[in-house]
Amino acid sequence: MNDHPELPRPGRDYAPWVTGCLGDPSADVWFIAENPSATTAKRARADATVEDQWTISPGDKLFRKMLVDHGFKGGTWDSSGDWRCYITDVIKSAFIVYGWNARTSADRKQVAEWWAPVLNQELAVGKPRVLVTVGSRAQQLLKRVELSGLLPAPPAFETRVTIKHYVFVMSRPEGGVGGGDPARIAAWAEHFAEKAELRQDAPHSP
Repeated sequence: MNDHPELPRPGRDYAPWVTGCLGDPSADVWFIAENPSATTAKRARADATVEDQWTISPGDKLFRKMLVDHGFKGGTWDSSGDWRCYITDVIKSAFIVYGWNARTSADRKQVAEWWAPVLNQELAVGKPRVLVTVGSRAQQLLKRVELSGLLPAPPAFETRVTIKHYVFVMSRPEGGVGGGDPARIAAWAEHFAEKAELRQDAPHSP
């Protein structure tokens, strides 16, 4: 990333613990989101560590709880270690949400392409069998970077699925129903149950 000094690093000085990746890269199932939120990271406690990623916002907490409930992590939602999946971001830079959302799709794709060598290295080392993209924007960015030839092209993975973003479930209305509605959370939990079955069915790496 030294070729792009204009690109924010994960967390920068205010949150060096934000790496944009967490868990066991050798796990069969990977979850890939879009990018870390600087808005959320700035709300973390002063002694936060890498393991505190995805624990700050209501959406983060829901995501971590689902990982525990469906066998992708041992312990509790806010405990360290005992990972049975890997979580990463297409883009490792942390941005203020409203500023990032205001960028054009072409600009976001450019940033994703700058980070593609890092994600490509992660994929080459981990070799996940099941790829779960978290949110439609992560899915679209991943496809666009693949089409640029910077990531393994499909069918690089045995199974590839997408789930709604946890922030959308907790903070955005849908069909006249507000964020955090118990019915929406329950529906999202069902999606996680399906992903857990994929993990159990996937053959483990030798």
